[in-house]
Amino acid sequence: MEAPRLPSMFKTFKNKKFDFKPRYLSNKNKSKRSSLKFRSKNNAQKQQNQSLRVVLFIMMIGLIIYLIFR
Repeated sequence: MEAPRLPSMFKTFKNKKFDFKPRYLSNKNKSKRSSLKFRSKNNAQKQQNQSLRVVLFIMMIGLIIYLIFR
């Protein structure tokens, strides 16, 4: 039997219960291999453009700070 709950300033929460039911594969499905091939979406040109933008942004911020504190 559970004690009655009294209202309080500090609330205590009960943890939710987790019921995990594992699913097992049959031997027939284990032998199959999927033929998924992942290709990289990042190429060298995109990476270079992104690096150039970051460098230009840092230079602009530096120039603005220099002009403010000059």
